Amino acid sequence: MIDADPAGKTYTVVPIQSFTQMSRKFGGDATGAGLQGDGWCHANGMPMYNDFTDSGRCKLYVIAQDGWEDIEAPDPKYVTTAYDDYGMSLIAIAVDIESGTLVD
Repeated sequence: MIDADPAGKTYTVVPIQSFTQMSRKFGGDATGAGLQGDGWCHANGMPMYNDFTDSGRCKLYVIAQDGWEDIEAPDPKYVTTAYDDYGMSLIAIAVDIESGTLVD
């Protein structure tokens, strides 16, 4: 658990072992973001996941704000930015396994 947010929010870092795990736990069906099946957080679903992990160089993690399930997803047609309470409650990061650095 990470407790570094000045607003007092806490986060859990979840290592992602497979696209299926990520999609089931954080996918559109779970978040209510209106994305069905493979869709996840407005990303490109499985192709995005494969781009980061197929080479074996990167590991994907989700930084999940505790209680993210209780934050109501905004209506996508009215959202102008992902940097709201909902958008910042689930953050995916890719880490280069060899160097431990974040991948752009």
